[in-house]
Amino acid sequence: MRALKLIALIGVLLVGAGCTSLDNKRIPPMAVRLQFKTVGDWNTYGIAGATSTRSFVKSLQIPAGYPYTALSATGYGGLLIAGQFIYSGDPLATPPMVYDLACPVEVKPSVRIEVDRDKNIAVCPQCGSTYDIFNFGQPLSGPALDNRYTLKRYKVTAGGNSGDYLTITY
Repeated sequence: MRALKLIALIGVLLVGAGCTSLDNKRIPPMAVRLQFKTVGDWNTYGIAGATSTRSFVKSLQIPAGYPYTALSATGYGGLLIAGQFIYSGDPLATPPMVYDLACPVEVKPSVRIEVDRDKNIAVCPQCGSTYDIFNFGQPLSGPALDNRYTLKRYKVTAGGNSGDYLTITY
């Protein structure tokens, strides 16, 4: 009887834990490859420091002048690079956070989150959801919070075998 109660308690805890998990799989998997070959590339097209952001959308040539190549890919809706609050300005020491720009509620490559620089959050212009881009893209309000949809994050590799200064991949 005691073992049965323990099993029931564990089951309740597991179900409860599942209810608090976030869904970051709404955005379809797409190729992501953005390279900063030198520190000069980073200084020109990267971010300056804590709470700095920059968007990359290859199909729209954003940012202007960025040297996209045939191998460059910016995910489903584009990429948002965001410096962490503890960001030192050196991406090798504190890599930035990188998210897909597509809103996980809308799941359309043309509906992109926008950064509200006054509040240091991202906002979907379509559904109104807000996201904490300096805390792993967690939802703050709107349908994203109701449904527990978080922004899709991508991998940042500093240095590495390629010899690049910084590479962002899926």
